[in-house]
Amino acid sequence: MNLLDILFFPFTAPVNGTIWAIQQIEKRAYAEMYDPDMLRAELLQLRISYERNMISQEEYDQKSQEIWDRLNLLTDEEGDNNADAAD
Repeated sequence: MNLLDILFFPFTAPVNGTIWAIQQIEKRAYAEMYDPDMLRAELLQLRISYERNMISQEEYDQKSQEIWDRLNLLTDEEGDNNADAAD
């Protein structure tokens, strides 16, 4: 830590703290949105809602396709990471 860091700390600390908090929220939101277990549970809940006639066939198809797209995106990213590691 140099002299400028110490002098400007009262001004930079709130900004740095805010940036850190936003990054943490972003990481948490991404983890929840693309967690395979959460996505599977969401698919199951969607299926139950459909079978109980709480949602229409069109709504079920649309929402399930969105969930499957997120799952496929996740598995594609994992496949890319594994291919990079093998190189």
